Amino acid sequence: MDLMNTQQYLKMRREALANDGLDPSTDNAVDLLVWDTTRYTNWQDKIFGKTATYSTAQFGISGGSDLTLYNVSGIYSRQTTVFPGDFADTKVGVNFNMSGTSPNRKFSFLFSGSYTNDNNKPPTYDLTSNIDLAPNSPKIYNNDGSINYEDNTFPNPFAVLNVRFNTKADNLISNFTAGYKLAKGLEFKTSFGFNLLQVSEINSVPSGAINPAYADFILRNSTFTDNRIKSWIIEPQLTYSTKLWKGNLDALLGATLQSNNSNGKIVYGEGYTSDALLEDLLSAPTVKVQSTNIAEYRYEALFGRLTYNLLNKYLINLTGRRDGSSRFGPENRFHNFGAIGLGWIFSQEDFFSGINALSFGKIRASMGWTGNDQIGDYRFLNLYQSYGAPYQNVSGLILTSLYNPNLQWEVNRKQELGLELGFLNNRINFTTSFYRNIASNQLITYPLSSVTGFTSIPFNFDAKVQNKGWEFVVTTTNIKKRKFSWTTSANLTIERNKLVDFPNLANSPYSNTLIVGKPISIIKALSYAGVDPTTGVYQFYDSKGNTTINPDVVTDRFALIDLTPRFYGGISNRFSYKDFSLDFSLQVVKQKGNYYPFVEIPGLQNHNQPIDMLSVWHKEGDHAPYQKYTSQYGTDAYTSATNVKDSDFRISDASFVRLKNVSISWNIPAGFCERMRLQHGRVYVQGQNLLTFTKFKGLDPENQSSLNLPPLMMLVGGFQLTF
Repeated sequence: MDLMNTQQYLKMRREALANDGLDPSTDNAVDLLVWDTTRYTNWQDKIFGKTATYSTAQFGISGGSDLTLYNVSGIYSRQTTVFPGDFADTKVGVNFNMSGTSPNRKFSFLFSGSYTNDNNKPPTYDLTSNIDLAPNSPKIYNNDGSINYEDNTFPNPFAVLNVRFNTKADNLISNFTAGYKLAKGLEFKTSFGFNLLQVSEINSVPSGAINPAYADFILRNSTFTDNRIKSWIIEPQLTYSTKLWKGNLDALLGATLQSNNSNGKIVYGEGYTSDALLEDLLSAPTVKVQSTNIAEYRYEALFGRLTYNLLNKYLINLTGRRDGSSRFGPENRFHNFGAIGLGWIFSQEDFFSGINALSFGKIRASMGWTGNDQIGDYRFLNLYQSYGAPYQNVSGLILTSLYNPNLQWEVNRKQELGLELGFLNNRINFTTSFYRNIASNQLITYPLSSVTGFTSIPFNFDAKVQNKGWEFVVTTTNIKKRKFSWTTSANLTIERNKLVDFPNLANSPYSNTLIVGKPISIIKALSYAGVDPTTGVYQFYDSKGNTTINPDVVTDRFALIDLTPRFYGGISNRFSYKDFSLDFSLQVVKQKGNYYPFVEIPGLQNHNQPIDMLSVWHKEGDHAPYQKYTSQYGTDAYTSATNVKDSDFRISDASFVRLKNVSISWNIPAGFCERMRLQHGRVYVQGQNLLTFTKFKGLDPENQSSLNLPPLMMLVGGFQLTF
């Protein structure tokens, strides 16, 4: 992002003070009177100009016999960040699996698992939001390496880099699957899964992260967080396959039993006398248990499926299930769901046999109902926690959230119609589908007036929201020769959503944000009317069509903005020539987006602006895209600048085409591998986010934020050897 240089910034600041009728002083203009006005710092380079590194190594051993196979592999990775400082995420892990079958092939099993140890030391704060620091801000560090606050005139954001945050996680994932053929076409299968995740975090604030001017009020402190999540799942299944009339019938009956148990605590200690003691809780003079958490989640289901294939042309699939969740009260714990699917492979019909170009054709349709219980545990009960100092050795209790005993399953009705085509012996394949999903009884956090004592309550949304769209996928084999091949894959999605129904919307907390028949992502914004050439401040249209600098933020929000992408998709190509291959993919998005570069208003102290903000109103009669500068809160210019961020002025074209991935690889020739006693060898170079083509003026059109780090360009080189 192109920002003002020092002289441009200082000119903006002086003009802002003049517009407000103020003379520079050490209270309102330390950047003009105290700091070095010849200094220049490119804060984007300082904040995220470092090159992050990523290193990974994998090794594996495999073997076995005709009846048993095994594979064990290990992985090591270390990734740093683009922010200044010694921050890194280091992972060490092992993966394993073993499969086998009995001599009569009736019994089979698969045992797999992984263990990962993650030692992550990330920065505690995304400094990207500070790229608007004044270009003549003082240097970051003093000569002795300490944080420079420039006599307490510079709120140095780099102090936060001295905060030490360390997460250590141990994650065990395991699964065992076994099957036995009871009779011809009849097989019993079951799977057992067990996961254990243990996470310990320490967030320490040493003296180097505290401004010495506030050292009497902010003490060295550490926060210790421990969480343990244990879960298991059992899924027995019985399958049966047989011939029935002129087709094949497949049946499945199964069940799911799942349990998640979590417990954790957060303990805070402060008043440490030395930075070296910050990871020792016993060394803290003051210790507080901030929170504890114990939760258990249970889920169970019974399901069945019938599939019938008649003459390899006509397909029907019926599915039914009954799900139960501990997140709902006893009366609403269980719910029934189901689906039906139909298919017709019309290319198998005799009347298509003469169409040589068509190698495959299928029409499919489906309709079903699915559920959602993602609302959190125990929300149908009142939740309490201990509060205050004990009285007569008994701690008091306070209510932490309101309960809703009527919580029920969220229900999503899904419909889909699809067409699949293959041409020229499937060298060209085309798939398209139209889907229509309606979500009802949605689980949300319903806002309440704070006078109730709480700001929200878990609730089943009465509204119905429709999502519908088209999906297209095309894959082609453009060239297929002995030494050279070229394949292409492209996809496109066009989707829309709207609020279909909302009973009593006008009397709900959503009356000012939702409109029946419009997308739920719609924004009601003020209508921008340009810069007043006389006063030099932003104007807006009110509900009567008149211009004003003080619009009513309730009645004058009539500009409707839909930020849902119009379409998105991608194109991938793969070229192979002898032992070389080239892959690349493009990401394509057509959308509108938010572009207002920073939170602060142009002209305020210690806040730089994009060079676009040089084109502002200077004197009466000017016609400019941006209003005049202001240096203080409460002025008409400040109020208008605040309102413009809530208007359609900030909406711009955020469409983009991104070179998402590029990969070049070389398979080492077989003769060389044989001489080196290798089974296979491969050398590769990969790149991500290499180029972005867009008219969007912000840091990134995808996340559209000037406060968060945009996607990083990544280059990776490596090799794979198999012995």
